[in-house]
Amino acid sequence: MTIDENGIFDINTKMIETISQNRCHKKYTIPQNILVTTDERFDVVGIDLGTSRCCAAVNKRHGIEVVALSNTGERLLPSYVAFDDRKAEIYGEEAIKRLWYLSKSTVFDVKRIIGRKFEDIKIDPSWPFEVVHDEKYEANNLNCDHVILNLLDHHNTFIKIETKENQQLKRPEEISASLLKNIQKIVQDFVGGTRYMVTITVPASFTDAQKDATCAAAILGGWKYVDLIPEPVAAAFAYLINQPITKNFTFLLFDLGGGTLNVCIFKCEGKQIEILCQGGNASLGGRDFDKILINYFTQKLYKEYNILNLENKKYKIMLECQKVKEHLSVHFEDSLDVSEYDLINEDFISITRQEFEALSVDLLIAIKTCINEVIQQSEFNHNQIEKVLLVGGGSRMPMIKVLLQNLFPKAEQCCAKHPDEVVAVGATYYAYYMKSILEPIEF
Repeated sequence: MTIDENGIFDINTKMIETISQNRCHKKYTIPQNILVTTDERFDVVGIDLGTSRCCAAVNKRHGIEVVALSNTGERLLPSYVAFDDRKAEIYGEEAIKRLWYLSKSTVFDVKRIIGRKFEDIKIDPSWPFEVVHDEKYEANNLNCDHVILNLLDHHNTFIKIETKENQQLKRPEEISASLLKNIQKIVQDFVGGTRYMVTITVPASFTDAQKDATCAAAILGGWKYVDLIPEPVAAAFAYLINQPITKNFTFLLFDLGGGTLNVCIFKCEGKQIEILCQGGNASLGGRDFDKILINYFTQKLYKEYNILNLENKKYKIMLECQKVKEHLSVHFEDSLDVSEYDLINEDFISITRQEFEALSVDLLIAIKTCINEVIQQSEFNHNQIEKVLLVGGGSRMPMIKVLLQNLFPKAEQCCAKHPDEVVAVGATYYAYYMKSILEPIEF
């Protein structure tokens, strides 16, 4: 095990027995003047193992490149895993499609479960799977070595998966491992060679048990050398790396992902950034905006078309509403095809961006409250925040940008073209930098 100059945690699976409690410091050096090449000595992968979606990036000849994780060419992979009786595993969009007819064999939101005690898990009623506590189940039932056993939590929290012919219990780490193994295969196909070094981002609020569990998942997934880096730090690297820092300044990083909201205030002095305070809401994310649309269209289908029973199509409408939300970030109006839910009616239910924003006012208030709580923890006021860095797919929504502009009128607002890829890109930059200045470990 090594702790680098920034306190970033590394694990060599052939050396480690247990994980040190000294995980991450609060000060981090921003790498400068990095020239990324395809030098095979420094082949690295950065993975944002998100609640809703995963993203991976690698070093290529002309810089950091995000890998297309979907067979349709999409770079983001929905964090869904489905199982069947042949013990085959299905991922992403293909797994989502199975929700319509084999929902109990499909698992998602595992990041909300991994490394937590059973009594600390907030059960989501939309989960088609069951989270159970089994005292009799032994960790040794897993086909893995003592290194992984030492990293596994011993709370005996499991996910019950039901296929057509049987039931099985899976540890949350096994679900994440399956995702990470799939990502490894895609990455290796993309680069045309083997890669076993990975930097995985984790929420800054993750406990040691959650970090242990994430490491265990990575090792189970076939990665031999694992780094963990806080998500807000990785995002800050992506925005600030190779940028001239001419003065000291304070910035706020706002990360609205699919399932969570994270807010961090950083102080930048010279080449170093320091996390001053952080906060967020583990139960507020882009998916809550989807639910606003689901409720809107469900009520319209009932009141205007007398379509009431949508149980067998609830995941279909969930996906359609996600698309409507994304479309309204670019356009001023979108609609839902009624014929998808009742073949007799060839009609559309429309919604404008303005209507969507009005329906979302309670969520915006909750987000504003969360930001203000973090500001109150710091030694600064709103007008002293000089930059606001936007991260996560939810940051694309115009209402979010307006909210932040109103809260921080004097701050420069920075939003990457692909804010949902920023964390993975930052992790890869940093991993490459560290591998280039440290002696690589031979396996």
